[in-house]
Amino acid sequence: MVVYTWQCSCGKIKANLKGKPCTQFNCCCRSCVAASTFIDDKGLGGLSCRNESGGAAVLIYPSNRVEFTTDLSENGQSLLKFIRVGEDGTPYRCYTKCCGSQLNNAIFPNLIAINSNGVLNPDGTKYDRGHVLNVKVSESFDPAMFPEPKHDTITPGMLVAFLTRLMNPAHPKPFDKRYKELFPEPSECEVVPITWEDNVSDNKINGEPERAKEQPMQDSSSSGMSLSC
Repeated sequence: MVVYTWQCSCGKIKANLKGKPCTQFNCCCRSCVAASTFIDDKGLGGLSCRNESGGAAVLIYPSNRVEFTTDLSENGQSLLKFIRVGEDGTPYRCYTKCCGSQLNNAIFPNLIAINSNGVLNPDGTKYDRGHVLNVKVSESFDPAMFPEPKHDTITPGMLVAFLTRLMNPAHPKPFDKRYKELFPEPSECEVVPITWEDNVSDNKINGEPERAKEQPMQDSSSSGMSLSC
């Protein structure tokens, strides 16, 4: 089985990714783009999670095929910082303290949406994702800016890839049992403010724009984390 490497821009945080990802995509929804932009705007110089079109570029890996090869804490202190979109937002995104590289766009006990811009081939060259689908375009800030191939939501195949892993109670090597540093307390997360309105141009209630609402689908694991962005 081929083993890829994920690493932050300075190389302090590394992980092995075993085999090809379950699925991959660029998430174009407001939450994912706002979260990645929030980290990028800190100007820390690390890896952005956004691709050339502006979506969050991720690879989906199950927890049993990811092994961090460096410590995620040092002298009792986490080497990661966390954000969430809105006061009650989940899932959490994290970036490295060392260089400000975004590590993930979401994490659950059984899988991770890892930043594809940090993935390297076994020979150290950058991993080439090829043509990747832009998803959740209908929930983006500007649907017209995203090129084909694109999809208004997510495809049935992607949904199956998520649920077959999230709903497996016997899934081996869950992240929350091995890497507690990846699961912060809510109070440890910096909040990305929700400043946008939902479909302002064409979605109005009683003549007024409908405010953005989060309607999460719940993870069936003990974490209770939301599967929504």
